[in-house]
Amino acid sequence: MPYNTKEDKLKGDNHWSVGDIGESWVKYKLAQQKIDTVVLDRTYDLFAWKRNHRIEVKTSTLLKHKHAGSKVRHYPWTFKHWQTKQDAFDYVVLVGLDYNLNVAVYYVIPHKYIHIHATKLSPKKDGGVTLMIRQTKMGDFHLEGHSYDKFECCRNIGFNLFLQDNKSAFTRKKNALTQKLLDYPILHQMKV
Repeated sequence: MPYNTKEDKLKGDNHWSVGDIGESWVKYKLAQQKIDTVVLDRTYDLFAWKRNHRIEVKTSTLLKHKHAGSKVRHYPWTFKHWQTKQDAFDYVVLVGLDYNLNVAVYYVIPHKYIHIHATKLSPKKDGGVTLMIRQTKMGDFHLEGHSYDKFECCRNIGFNLFLQDNKSAFTRKKNALTQKLLDYPILHQMKV
């Protein structure tokens, strides 16, 4: 996000500190893997300059709402239209915080899935998209499955994939993970 917009937001509540927690945590986890990143804070947040990997970080706290008579908790992550454009970055790391602002869960999702979700699966007039991922597996039945199960392949998978030097191998991994996410509803319906 452009700095002048962020600066205006800082004058009000402390809204941006939640995002800063996630960004700092991801930078720390990448540093543990000996991946040096630079904070850009534009279309994407972190740039792993040695391997030319672009990483967006989104941070969210739990959202509670009643759904079908039971309390369902989701993590909502919102993307602006410039973040859903094709090849805006390589991966997004979605960081979910608990009520004490500690990292409870994280997801490493290819940007290609975000782009397809925003343009084909759930298009909006403004071009943005919101991903809602359940906190738990429990809940009502859906033929196409739940977001908790769908994003299991991306949940807490580590940051080793950013160690990949070979650009084509890095792209193959992104494409395979994207295809797994896109195929999940169909495969779940076939199992049912």
